[in-house]
Amino acid sequence: MTVSDYGHTWLRGAHHIAPKTKERYGELLEGQTLPFLGTTKLQALKPEAVRTWHSTLLQGGLQLAP
Repeated sequence: MTVSDYGHTWLRGAHHIAPKTKERYGELLEGQTLPFLGTTKLQALKPEAVRTWHSTLLQGGLQLAP
């Protein structure tokens, strides 16, 4: 199972969150997570890949909440 498969499956089953929150999570999944990690198999996902993805987002102007 890839990060994309898992993300979409989780989002489809996320009945416990508000519709607007679910919509925003979908936007973030599609716009920020899947372009970098979507094809990665979950079993192969390593901390370094997540650090690189996060760093790339920050370099692109992502602002973190304080």
